[in-house]
Amino acid sequence: MRTTIGPTSGLDRLSEKRKDREFMEGLMFGASTRFFVLAGGKPIVVADAERKSTAIKWFSPKEIEAMGLAMNEAIFLGVDAGGAARFAQPTSEHFARNAPDARQ
Repeated sequence: MRTTIGPTSGLDRLSEKRKDREFMEGLMFGASTRFFVLAGGKPIVVADAERKSTAIKWFSPKEIEAMGLAMNEAIFLGVDAGGAARFAQPTSEHFARNAPDARQ
């Protein structure tokens, strides 16, 4: 089991583009861009019906905005092999518990 996203995650971290604010903002709102939310430092996950396996819950930019999260606080992780950007979105546990659809 891999518990961290590191150099073997399959993401291109785009180190040469990270300081290009315009480029990063363009990635943030891409149709295939996804965010995972860190609630108090813990990722939000979804479980199967039997609660035997879990996976990180990925959110679209529109879902992040609808929750009222400050997208300017997102942490760019990189892009996958298909060019889709991935971000981590920090928030407090309190905010996450009270977000719409928090108990799915």
